[in-house]
Amino acid sequence: MPEIDDIRASALWQTLHAHPEWVAVAIALFAFIECFAIVGLIVPGVVLLYAAAFVAGGGELGLWWALGCAFAGAVIGDSASYLLGRRFGPAIRVLPPFANHPEWITRGEGFFLRHGAAGIALGRFVGPIRPILPLIAGMLRFPIVRFHVVNVGSALLWAPAYILPGFVLGASLQHAIDPPPGLIVGLLIFVIWCWGMGRLTSAAWQAGEPGGALFERLDATGASGRILRAPAFGSGVDTRLSVLAGTATLLALSALGLSLLLASPMLAPWRQFGLDLLAVLRLLL
Repeated sequence: MPEIDDIRASALWQTLHAHPEWVAVAIALFAFIECFAIVGLIVPGVVLLYAAAFVAGGGELGLWWALGCAFAGAVIGDSASYLLGRRFGPAIRVLPPFANHPEWITRGEGFFLRHGAAGIALGRFVGPIRPILPLIAGMLRFPIVRFHVVNVGSALLWAPAYILPGFVLGASLQHAIDPPPGLIVGLLIFVIWCWGMGRLTSAAWQAGEPGGALFERLDATGASGRILRAPAFGSGVDTRLSVLAGTATLLALSALGLSLLLASPMLAPWRQFGLDLLAVLRLLL
């Protein structure tokens, strides 16, 4: 995550701060760049998006507008990648830069074949293959209607995940909200917690796939067993059991983290910081 002083010293921040009417366009454009195949592999769209969200949080753009612009850019970027893959098909492999980096296609193709439709949604949050999966979905002729359903649904989660950190930081500085003690350490712990939740959720998901521990232990002789072991998305190896196990794990870990935040006296300054931020965000909606 870029330092605040570095962001303010950048030409991008100074330009957007001087021309706030371009902030919405910048967020949509950077979201498109981050999600579009080829460009998203080369240009650091996450950094650009974070800087634009930081400017927006300073009062230059409302939160809903910022989220809407990021959502639109993400949907259009993935749609363009899908159509590109559908248009060129396997010939994508010999086009630059993929001809020089065949592992990009191989890694993304393996992920897509392993997870099917769920891979498109999950792939939005997996850095190295994020811009590649829609391209591969088009290349493999994944049904266009199903792709757009997953594309829109996952973008609704992607936009807040990539906009809120920069926006909240910009809003807190603009309104002079005192940060809690140990802010950097707390953010580091939060990142580690999220990483751990992701790993455990992924492990639970894989346990419900064919060959996984939950899948093998489930008694498939009854109707409920057969339903849970059935494919969840019509392709790939994901089952309804894997979706159920992954979702339950994620919800349980999230509830545990929230309970610790609300119950611990040591985290009282963080709770107050969160309440102050919510009050500011209400003004910016």
